[in-house]
Amino acid sequence: MILEVGLNKKYAMISQAVNAARDGDEILIYSGWYDDILFCDKELTFTGVPLNKNDYSTYPVICNPAESFSCFWSKCKAYNLVFTATDSLNPKDLNLLMAKEKDSFEEEEELEKMCLKYRECKKESYTFALRAGSLFENCIFFGASKSGVAVMTDPQTERCNFSKCGFFFNGETVSENYGYTDGGSAISCLYPEIAQIVMIDECLFKYNEKGIESRGQACFIIRKSFITACQSSPLVAAADSLIIIEESEIVNNSKDISFYENAEVIATACRLRGRRI
Repeated sequence: MILEVGLNKKYAMISQAVNAARDGDEILIYSGWYDDILFCDKELTFTGVPLNKNDYSTYPVICNPAESFSCFWSKCKAYNLVFTATDSLNPKDLNLLMAKEKDSFEEEEELEKMCLKYRECKKESYTFALRAGSLFENCIFFGASKSGVAVMTDPQTERCNFSKCGFFFNGETVSENYGYTDGGSAISCLYPEIAQIVMIDECLFKYNEKGIESRGQACFIIRKSFITACQSSPLVAAADSLIIIEESEIVNNSKDISFYENAEVIATACRLRGRRI
């Protein structure tokens, strides 16, 4: 069954559609702004319906105002959505944020100024928290003062996949000199004591304090991704964890890679540039 959310649709809020849905249903989220605290443990597909698929300013934006895990999904698939923790986001700026092709790697003054506008995000939270088993494609996670995405898991599931996502961006932490006053990783493990595999494919990480942080028994597998403008380390392999990164660019960060006791990073066909540890 297909459920529709948006102006003049049956459901005005995403949570209303989730409550009415059953496993296997698809929820179409039409262009608009949704101030919706969303928890979902059903097997659902969420598809954003922008007015123009080439215009990021028309992508549906989910703004989560909660102080802790403001968006919690499990066993879901999500496409063409923007997740943010700041109500100051101007959707029109998403076009600028995503304007450059990922392989151009050029900084623009206009983009820098845009990023500075979102320092007022004050949420001491994650933008998004999820259990393994979820798939995200062509999504943007934007504007959390702590870690952008917290990976959670349970014994029945073991894999997350972030595919062709846009920017992971912690807006609160940006200052005029790209110093970061507070903030965490764009994506990290919430429960390091639980073994899990996190797949990250063709993603762009930019303007975070730290990029990807693998902890405990976690294994992050990163392919064809670009990590830049981190104030601290773009990759953090905490004690006993593993990061496998292939065909990726790690450039223009304050540090390169941080290792801790018994951690391992395996890099294949990658390019590293910038200040070394």
